[in-house]
Amino acid sequence: MAALSAPTCAWSRPAFDQMRPSRSQPGWSYDVAWGVDDRMCTSDPHIFAAGDAVEFGERPLGLWPAAMEQAHAAVVNLLGSECRYAGATPPTRLKVAGIDLLSVGDIEPRGQDGRVVRVDSGDGRQYQKLIVSKGRIRGAILIGHEELADSVAAAVEAQLEVSHLLPSLEHGDWSVLAA
Repeated sequence: MAALSAPTCAWSRPAFDQMRPSRSQPGWSYDVAWGVDDRMCTSDPHIFAAGDAVEFGERPLGLWPAAMEQAHAAVVNLLGSECRYAGATPPTRLKVAGIDLLSVGDIEPRGQDGRVVRVDSGDGRQYQKLIVSKGRIRGAILIGHEELADSVAAAVEAQLEVSHLLPSLEHGDWSVLAA
């Protein structure tokens, strides 16, 4: 018999206090949220999770469309069929009073190999921040660079390998991401 229980979540910060197992309890692993595989299964093969309470691909998403896709995969797999969640890196774009903003993926580096490539115009109207980990783009923030938004969002979604492009990126030439 399958049972379903869910911790409460708000703003991508799971309230694990209700359900947090002891770290010494075998079969459980979590950091900020519970890690899941592409079937939305936790480290315990009998427990599935979705939404704000999970990390997929080493990061929590905290977005409604992603949570819905995760929940679908979790339910299908819980009921004995097969469904794989591919992951998502949905960009957030905003245009307010002539300022274009894009935020996609991670906004801070994770782990010791993470790094930030930052270009600041100095006048507060344009800003570029790229998060790179293990040589791959993991996230970005752009302010005032509408012309780069699509190529940067696509590069983050693809987790583009950029080790060879770092000198250009560090000098502010982000057009290399469009190639």
